[in-house]
Amino acid sequence: MHEPSISCVIPARDTAAFLGEAIDSVLGQRYRADRIEVVVVDDGSVDATPSILHGYGHRIRRIRHERPLGVNAAVEAGLAACTGDLITRLDADDAYTPARFQMMARAFASNPDAGLVYSDMTVVDGAGEVLAPSFNRAMGIAPVSGRVLSRLVRGNFVSAGAMMFRAELLARILPFPPHAGVHDWWIALQAAWERPVVAISPSLYRYRRHEANLNLGRSGPARLPLLRRELPLRRWLLRTVPVELVGGEAMLLALRAFDAQLAQVAAFGDEPAAPAD
Repeated sequence: MHEPSISCVIPARDTAAFLGEAIDSVLGQRYRADRIEVVVVDDGSVDATPSILHGYGHRIRRIRHERPLGVNAAVEAGLAACTGDLITRLDADDAYTPARFQMMARAFASNPDAGLVYSDMTVVDGAGEVLAPSFNRAMGIAPVSGRVLSRLVRGNFVSAGAMMFRAELLARILPFPPHAGVHDWWIALQAAWERPVVAISPSLYRYRRHEANLNLGRSGPARLPLLRRELPLRRWLLRTVPVELVGGEAMLLALRAFDAQLAQVAAFGDEPAAPAD
């Protein structure tokens, strides 16, 4: 079987404690080493991150932001530098399981029309101990395959670490528009707009839950920053997605989801959020 080249983008900012494990989990894949590209974007780190990256030499590509620009800007810079046939993401405090690239490449080979493949994840703590063997079960997510845009307009169910997508979709994905504050949802939407999506059941990603996590695992008022970042994308979906493409019921559910999130922002925050019009 032809082995497509795979590019992995790792945004990193002051993650020296876990960064080596993350990079090693890419370089240690059961996949041809000459078909793997690792692009690490150091987003203005002031800890030991730069020296750790220097130690990998030519085995990785490094992009340095002299001042922090945020995770979206780091991911965007990394994606723009990728040369692989398939592209995937890894947070600098997480890790891949050894067969991830092999299994996802096989899923693409078995589904040549698919634009994106995603898996389940294992949730671990700061020490690497398993908290939940299945992120999907823990969060009540029912994975779906096929034409899934009608479900994605209601909310995202494909996290950054779970996905791999075809590089040809970059023309749709980049640059991230101002309303794409949550880049994994944006990527999933663009893939689903164009092509079928394939869910595979194994947990191929080790998601580390700790106090510095940006999104997953947060609840209550701690979710307020994420909720605020999602609202512009939800508003854009309601204004942009043709009803005939996803169906009236899907758009009605998307509107209800927007209203519910707006209410959460109002409840947790100290200022009202703008309605969808």
